[in-house]
Amino acid sequence: MQGPEAREPLLRIGELARLAGVSPRTVDFYTNLGLVTPIRRSGGNFRLYRPQDVHRITVIRRLEAHGIRLDDIAHALRTEGPAPAACGQHPDQACPADPDAVPMHLSALEEQVQVLREVAGTVDTPTRGLLATLTARATALITTAALLGADLAAGADSLLPPL
Repeated sequence: MQGPEAREPLLRIGELARLAGVSPRTVDFYTNLGLVTPIRRSGGNFRLYRPQDVHRITVIRRLEAHGIRLDDIAHALRTEGPAPAACGQHPDQACPADPDAVPMHLSALEEQVQVLREVAGTVDTPTRGLLATLTARATALITTAALLGADLAAGADSLLPPL
């Protein structure tokens, strides 16, 4: 046998769940959503997963804990390169997934936050509270993206679906 499976033992669903710190039911749920994919089945018809799927589940759990929906995670993991929805609608604009465009998008975001600060002083109390909540949520998402960037890069091979 050749390939990564020859070097690393494959994991049954229970083993994967234990190593990832989740229940087998969670692994089954993620499998049904397409977030993890068994590499093959054993002679006893057990689903077998790659050891890298432990890292994949860890990243999925962290994203989920930060409020990112599972269907959004599944879409991002299935999409290779820039997200078509984000880039195809405005071909004349830089794609947000393009690393060279990140500084431009962060600068635009800073300008939008400044506008929100200015508006916050002129609105009623409930609207001000909503603006504060939205700003805090945006900040948390940006921080999450920055923190998970290294995790995603470290386990990029395990995040792509098998060919």
